[in-house]
Amino acid sequence: MPTDTASWPPEWRENLGVYQEALTADGGHALTRETCSEIPAGDLGGIETGLRGIIRLRPLESITVGDLYVATPPVPTREEALRIKACLILCRNQSSDYLDLAVLVCPMGPNKAAAVLSGMDAYYAGQNRDGSAVSSQIVRQLADPQPKDAPETAKQEYMGALSGQWLDWSATVDACRGVAAQMLTEVEASWR
Repeated sequence: MPTDTASWPPEWRENLGVYQEALTADGGHALTRETCSEIPAGDLGGIETGLRGIIRLRPLESITVGDLYVATPPVPTREEALRIKACLILCRNQSSDYLDLAVLVCPMGPNKAAAVLSGMDAYYAGQNRDGSAVSSQIVRQLADPQPKDAPETAKQEYMGALSGQWLDWSATVDACRGVAAQMLTEVEASWR
């Protein structure tokens, strides 16, 4: 977690210790985020554990945008686009996927985004289908974004289309961490 938390909302700073403890309480997983076919989250008695391929469990949620008189293809809902980007973060771990997720979070806010992503296990599962691996890994990766490519790569991919806050990688990191923090807050509230 970053040491510079001055720009965070007060409720995030107040719960920073809780979030750090939750992220490290499961044995200090060593995350490797290289390929979708194998995303080890640690080991248990020398046996590697983690996501082994991600399987879609439900059809994509889509809407039709356009005129009744013109045939238009369905497009994913905003919530579905957020789930797709989170899945791409797990599979590819590219800075552009973190940036895209952060931009999608902006209009809906971290609370709604966290609610959507907390339900990821109903939409995606690892090959072992253990029930909670996908959302747990999303929290880990959003709480500490470490894309395998440099954040400058995302800027180059968008060739000048970025503006304002999104020119600074820290805005992407803050948005991702805000969603992770809210997801952990929801889990904590469910334990009470």
